[in-house]
Amino acid sequence: MYIPSCLRLAVPRTHSTLGINATAVRTWYPTNHCHSDASVEGEESRCCWANTGQERKNPLVRSERQKVALVGPKSMRRRYFDAGSLDTHQRDLPPLLLTDVSHHLLAEPAAREKNLVVLVTGATGFLGRRVVHELLERGYDVRCLVHTPGKERMFCHREVEVQYGNVQDSASLSNAFYDVDAVVHLVGIIHPKRRDSFEDVHRGGTANVLAAAKEAGARHFLHLSVIGAANDRSYPYLYTKWLGEQEVVRSGIPYTIFRPSVLFGEGDEFLNALAGLVRLFPLVPVIGSGKNRYHPLAADDLARCIGITLGREDLKGQALDLGGTQRMSYNELVSEVAKAMGKRRLRFHLPTWPIYLMAALTQGFMPRPPITTDQIKMLGIRSVAEVGELERVFGFTPRLMEGNIDFVNSVGVVEGILMLLGSMPRHIRDH
Repeated sequence: MYIPSCLRLAVPRTHSTLGINATAVRTWYPTNHCHSDASVEGEESRCCWANTGQERKNPLVRSERQKVALVGPKSMRRRYFDAGSLDTHQRDLPPLLLTDVSHHLLAEPAAREKNLVVLVTGATGFLGRRVVHELLERGYDVRCLVHTPGKERMFCHREVEVQYGNVQDSASLSNAFYDVDAVVHLVGIIHPKRRDSFEDVHRGGTANVLAAAKEAGARHFLHLSVIGAANDRSYPYLYTKWLGEQEVVRSGIPYTIFRPSVLFGEGDEFLNALAGLVRLFPLVPVIGSGKNRYHPLAADDLARCIGITLGREDLKGQALDLGGTQRMSYNELVSEVAKAMGKRRLRFHLPTWPIYLMAALTQGFMPRPPITTDQIKMLGIRSVAEVGELERVFGFTPRLMEGNIDFVNSVGVVEGILMLLGSMPRHIRDH
């Protein structure tokens, strides 16, 4: 009998009493609403459950009370139980933990082939949730590393395993990496903070993830960088992205590095911010000449590239600059967004230096300034890949921006004002 992968976890060891693997049972269980056999086989079981335990060697034998965060529909809730005793079902252990789950695991054919286990960092982000969907569609067992408890609820209808962890805290990663075959590392920031600098996240965080992946025996490391990453300290974002790449290359793990240009899709910050300007201003402000070039790529297409790469030995050891079908200037991007919104807008161009001064002042006290000095400096950098490179390597044509950005119409006046102040509305970001 088939078990959803939210119950059918990696099974490296067999429990001596039950004849099943201890890790498979773990501390993952539904509430009283899900105790029936019907709920195990039906749609109610299509949810993901998050394990916050620190031990993975023998999670069934614990004397301390373990807090378990249950993720899923409203029928799921946070509960506590004592796993210190296995000889009784009369403690807080629900019947499903030692009866229904063990029954179904034992009923599963012993010869069933083990799926490739892929861990995704940054899984709840703009690109990460698309990558998770792509990998599930391709039949992989997906494990999501989640930084902030609660964000994993976006996966409540998917069969994924969730582990909490922070890439800047190496001790928090050991639980998440057991038995992984491949790692997709997507964590990155565009707004540095006092405790989350570019270097802390892009270099230090990548080094921690690589160390955990290497210890777990991962055979492929897929790393997200950016076009323009280079050994140039005058551009902190691009420089620290380059440092992260160097960590990957030196790790000894077979790797593939992706360097996309600007990504677009529902929930992206770039085009939605442009939509906010189009919504608010009859004359859209543009910093500088607006002639700087981009090579916009749909986030869904990049996720597809990542899914394809996992099955391609020839792409190991490669760093790929990726762009979409057409190169566009910033001015053209503004016009394309206005067209999608049914607006006719003119542009007026602002000199760079006063905007740079304003950015230097605001980024000192705003947690998410609308623009940073680093972003202004990068306006002079061409963010383009070789035309046709993605199609040549991956065998499909990426989608055009035209006709695929209707999501910008969800940006109203209120959303435009919030984004102008540096706050991305949650209903747009998490769409």
